[in-house]
Amino acid sequence: MRDDPEKYREKPIYGTDFSKPTSELIEDVRQAILNARNKLTDLEFGYPGLKRQMQDVGGALTLGISYLWHLAKEVSDHEVKRLELERGEHLMFAPRGIGSDNCPCCFVCGEGGGLMANIAAFVKSKEEGEKIVSWFDGRARLDWRPHEPDWIQIKVGTCKEHRRQLEELAKRTSRYKAICQLDIWEIVGTRVR
Repeated sequence: MRDDPEKYREKPIYGTDFSKPTSELIEDVRQAILNARNKLTDLEFGYPGLKRQMQDVGGALTLGISYLWHLAKEVSDHEVKRLELERGEHLMFAPRGIGSDNCPCCFVCGEGGGLMANIAAFVKSKEEGEKIVSWFDGRARLDWRPHEPDWIQIKVGTCKEHRRQLEELAKRTSRYKAICQLDIWEIVGTRVR
């Protein structure tokens, strides 16, 4: 079975969930190593006589953590390129979770405006941010300030009735820190505008 990767992925010995994207599986391993390194730090401070040994092992784990971060990023970039072939252009859209802020209106129904539940997502540039806002048909706003040219965000809000769609937007864009126009159309419930 180990000679046939497809069969192995059906019944992995250690219970790996191969339905997840490869980059996410690598990140899961990286997080497990990070947690192990944190426990070593507890041992280091809890048992000062083991400090040097714990620091040596922690250093080795730090190298692995760093390497896996770069590997996950490389694999993630490849996964986004594959998605672009299937779903169209993807642009950086790194959400910070759901909060509340002033938004032009609900990105789903176009109603309301002002202070509402929203996502604030970092984008790569003012130009890419403007393009993403156009994908939302102007139902989002670009937060760009000349005195903070590298701190560019898009604010996307919803009314109370469409909170589920905002959660879906956060979920879809969190994995790859990217968005495509098709994501928005599917969440809003239209494929073509």
